[in-house]
Formats: sequence, C-alpha cells, structure tokens
Amino acid sequence: MSLAQLPPREKAARLDWADIAKGVSIILLVFWHTNQFHPALGFLRMPLFFFVSGLFAFQVISRAESGDFLKNKIGGMIYLYVLWALLLILLTRTIPNGFENPVGDIKRWMQIFWYPPLTLWFIYGLAISFLIARLLFRAPFWIVFAASVLVYLYCGLQLDEDVPPLPQRIGMLFPFFWMGLYVLPLADRLVARYHRYWPLVIALYLVAASLEYSKDYPGDVVTGFVISWIGIAGVALFGKWVADMALGRFLVYVGSATLYIYLMHRIVLFYLDELTAALGWNAPFVDVVKVAIIVVGCAALGKWAHRTQLGRVFTAPWLRLRGRATGTPQAA
Repeated sequence: MSLAQLPPREKAARLDWADIAKGVSIILLVFWHTNQFHPALGFLRMPLFFFVSGLFAFQVISRAESGDFLKNKIGGMIYLYVLWALLLILLTRTIPNGFENPVGDIKRWMQIFWYPPLTLWFIYGLAISFLIARLLFRAPFWIVFAASVLVYLYCGLQLDEDVPPLPQRIGMLFPFFWMGLYVLPLADRLVARYHRYWPLVIALYLVAASLEYSKDYPGDVVTGFVISWIGIAGVALFGKWVADMALGRFLVYVGSATLYIYLMHRIVLFYLDELTAALGWNAPFVDVVKVAIIVVGCAALGKWAHRTQLGRVFTAPWLRLRGRATGTPQAA
C-alpha cells in the first residue's frame, strides 16, 4: 500500500501525545546547543524531530495539489530557511564583529544552500524530505522504507567526521520522517494501550544508548537505528501518560511552538551566552535557566508575533497569516 491509498485523516484532530513528543524534541535540541549533554542522547534528538515532523505531514504530502505543495509548503519552508539563515549570520557574526568582514559574511550567505548553518539545517533538510516524500508517495510504502533504511545504513557506515555533509544527514533521518507519515493511526492505538510502560522503555533506551555510545566501530550503525526507535517509542508513551497533567499541558504548549523556538533559539542563546560570560556566571544551573528562557520566551514571542504583521518572519509573504498559529513548519 502507498501513502496515496491511505484514507484521509481529520485535519483538525490533534493528539496531545504527538505534540508532547514535539515539545520534548525541541527541548532536547535547545539543551544540546546550550550544553551538549551526554552524546548518547544523539540517538534520539534528531530522529525524534524528523519522526514527529512526519506525523503531522501526511495530509499535505498525500492530498495537496502539486502547485500548492511546491509554492506553499516547499516554498514557505525555503523562505523561512533563507530569511533566518541571513538573520542568524547578521545578528551573531556580522553585527557583533562590527562589520569587520562583511565580504566574508556575504560569501557565507551565498553558500547556505550547499553548506547550511548548522543550527538551521533542519528546516532546509525537512523541505528536502517533504519533496522526496511527495515524489515517492505513490510508491509502495514498505519498499520505500526498506530502501531508505539501506541508505541510512550506507550513510552511517560512511560517517567519518563530526558534522557530516547535508545529504548524509538527510539520508540518516529520512526513514524516521517516512515512517511518521504512515504510522500515526497505529501509533495512537499503541500508545493508548501501553503508555504505562514508558519508564521501562525509556530506561531501556538510556542503557542501550549509553552502552552503544561507548563503542567505536562502524558495524554498530544497525544497533543505533534500533536504539533510536526505542527512544522514539519511549517518548511517545511518555507523552500519552503525561498528557492530562500540568507538565503535559506545558509540553503541548511548547510542542505547538516548535517553529518559533527552532528559528529563534540560536540567536537568543548567543546573546545569553554573551551576557552570562560578561557576568561570570558559569554554574551548571545557568544552562538550565537559559534553556527555560529560550523555550518559554521564544514560544510566547512567536505566538504573539504570529497574530500581528510581525508574523511575516514566520510565514512566507504569499501565505495568509493565521489568526491562531500552530507553530509548526509542517502540516498539522
């Protein structure tokens, strides 16, 4: 069965556990850029991000008209990527350095499509993933998934640097995005039935990821793939379990604002780092405070701005500003 043959999903329906998973993923990302906590969580951080993006992307990939898809979805994400890449370079490199090397920064701007800024490559990679999925959505789902796993394994075996090229990163994340497109109805039933077991699944992930990270040979790419899925399952189960609690409601709020947090977080973090360094604040809890400020502040600022004309920094000029934004770069 292909994605095109699956029944339509109710666009208005939202699942708290999925929004919570999005909230967890963006918090992990901000924590990583702030503190670079234990690298073993790398098995979860970006695979979870791509998986939850796929959960919310089915409708637009399988049902949108081709022209609307290219202009509104792909074009909208490319617009955001270019705009915020320029803002990131301007506000964290050009202005702080007193415009000492504007030519170098212009060259950097011209390279963003083949050498994306590390903290913004996700939205560019996501646009490419949307496009690939659209081209393949009439193909048998499991054949595409199997092929994407083979690409994942190949890319994983070729890893020889801390920051792999963009195609390699997309190759290692596309299987999670593709599965997210397909699995939402099944995942909703499974998390409803088994959510009480989330501590066991999370514990299994943490133990397995820590042990796997301590190894250093390429054959472990298969094990790493499995570990990533264990972590994703654990977060999904946790999201269902916590959905009716105050923490769950907070994570839903954060999950509905991932776009704003993602686009703004590195700029805000740059100036928070400058401030804390000037004040000599370097205690561990300071990083926790930074993460809290970034997550809550960027979510609130983005949601407010999207109700005004400032929302143009989060929405392409050819798209209508929504009265109540979902805060996601993908179809919700």
